[in-house]
Amino acid sequence: MKIKNYILTLLICVIALSSFVGTTKNKEGKKNLTLLYIDNSRTIGYASINTDIMDNMNSVLDAIQNDKSSVFSAFFSNGDRWEKGYTKRVTSAKKSIEKMATTVSELPNSNKDKKNLEEKLFEEDLSDIGKIDVYFYVSEYYLISDLSGDNSGLFLNFFPKELQSITNCPSEKINIHIIYPKDSKQVNVSKVQFGQLSKLTNEQGINYSVSTF
Repeated sequence: MKIKNYILTLLICVIALSSFVGTTKNKEGKKNLTLLYIDNSRTIGYASINTDIMDNMNSVLDAIQNDKSSVFSAFFSNGDRWEKGYTKRVTSAKKSIEKMATTVSELPNSNKDKKNLEEKLFEEDLSDIGKIDVYFYVSEYYLISDLSGDNSGLFLNFFPKELQSITNCPSEKINIHIIYPKDSKQVNVSKVQFGQLSKLTNEQGINYSVSTF
């Protein structure tokens, strides 16, 4: 009887240990997806991306550059020429950011950009994503139009939820960071943060935040 009890106890311990190892491996295997969407367009009468925002981009890139658990993509919106700026390499993204001060991109088309970006993401194996950070670096004009204009919030409203479907990442692990120029005159942080975005957070369970630089 003692031998049987010993074997039973040993078997339970082995099963418990196997379960623990499997759970630990699963947690360690999860990766973080970091995605940058960058609008470098210029519209008369509206604030556009400045050097402080570019510095913030580089800070984000510096933080993930040596992170082996990070999956990275950067999408530089530029009409039909967007693919030239799309990259999965931090060093390439940094080089493109350096050029932003002396270059101007086309006005973003939310519908096309969202479609193109999603197609790129579908090419990746994102089944092991445990956390997502999306950084929307946008001009004042883009932010206004995406929230309340002709775009109907295609990116800020619908893309995060579709991204969740692509990755199957829990909504509470998805962070949407919206960064726009601090010298914007027609839109302000409090209006954006406590208006539509807080509503989206409540409806989707996805974390939205807004900052200016």
